[in-house]
Amino acid sequence: MSEKVAALSVRTRVMEQQRTELENKKRVLSRVSGYMAKVKSLGLEKDRWTVFDVNVETPVTFATMEQILNQCTNSTSYYFKPVSLRIRTALAQDEEIPGQAESTHTSPSDEGKRRDGSLMIKGAFIARNK
Repeated sequence: MSEKVAALSVRTRVMEQQRTELENKKRVLSRVSGYMAKVKSLGLEKDRWTVFDVNVETPVTFATMEQILNQCTNSTSYYFKPVSLRIRTALAQDEEIPGQAESTHTSPSDEGKRRDGSLMIKGAFIARNK
């Protein structure tokens, strides 16, 4: 009889431990569900965003360089994920910027101007789908 009592006592302890574990798991799942609901309400699900790769390497004036870099800011609708940035400048008046002769990118304010440097920027814009 005492063996049966001991066995039932062990079984009761195991069941209590399982019940406690189950309650803990339910609490965690409840918190995760709340978190996922918040993620969904903010539109942070992967399929609600589009990735646009950025790979720019071009001679530019300082004004255009500043304009391009200002566009790499974040907002609620998009953000920029940088990978690399390289800026080269011409230190001497006669120093030539690589690619300046064959450059096809020009800003309207850059038309006919000598480029101040070259900008190489890689990354991705991640934009929220509407």
